[in-house]
Amino acid sequence: MQAFYYILKIRPQIVVSFGGSVALPIVIVSWLLRIPVIVHEQTVAAGLSNTVASYFARKVTLARADSLSYFNPQKTIVVGNPLIDEVLTVKRQNVLKKPTVYVTGGSRGAQRVNTVIFAALPELLKHFRVIHQTGVFDFEKAKSLKSLLSLEEQERYEIHSFINPLEIGTIFQKTTILIGRAGANTVGETIALAIPSIFIPIPWSRHDEQTKNARFAEKLGIATVLPESQLSVESLVKAVSETMKKWNVMTAHGKQSAHIDRDASKLLVSVIVQELS
Repeated sequence: MQAFYYILKIRPQIVVSFGGSVALPIVIVSWLLRIPVIVHEQTVAAGLSNTVASYFARKVTLARADSLSYFNPQKTIVVGNPLIDEVLTVKRQNVLKKPTVYVTGGSRGAQRVNTVIFAALPELLKHFRVIHQTGVFDFEKAKSLKSLLSLEEQERYEIHSFINPLEIGTIFQKTTILIGRAGANTVGETIALAIPSIFIPIPWSRHDEQTKNARFAEKLGIATVLPESQLSVESLVKAVSETMKKWNVMTAHGKQSAHIDRDASKLLVSVIVQELS
């Protein structure tokens, strides 16, 4: 009923669905009212909402060709994963002069990852500045741990509960290595900026989509996949050490693939315009 209300109130000429449970009712109502629908699938493994929504869509646009098997090939096109200008305009220079590890668990944080990072801090801070986006649940714990560090270590440990996406460029400018989950946007951003990364995929995501996202980046040579089942202080510190040893090679591989999503926004808009014309 809410979907009907909003569609009748807004009266859109076209609807673009990026998935999620709230998108599906909008898609179905739009189809019933003969409003064109375009679906965009961001992940390597298609989500349930977009899989269903695709039956009501005129076009299905994909971030990755690996998703083709989930959809009707006659109305499917690969455009890439659109990225915000704050990412695409980042200029990463001299990131080895002040090596920095950026840890992110997504907007809500990742408590399993945070727990290991907290334990690994003494070792990491010997060699790196650490920027840690903790999420709201672990932010106070991070503040308490930081207060126990030496003054020098405190200066090298920067914590955030949440980072505004419009400000993420300033973080990426100084990131030497990224440690994080493997959501579609995080993976796409690290590929576009050729940031060597260590991905710890959420193991319970549908179709194990985060592992597939992470493996996609790993095949490009820009990432290492560390399964959560193998995550420990020792395995994480080892992965960081090995990434630093291979940093130049991984960065070179990444630059060869950095173009993948750079035109995605233009391609997606062109599909929308074609459906409106």
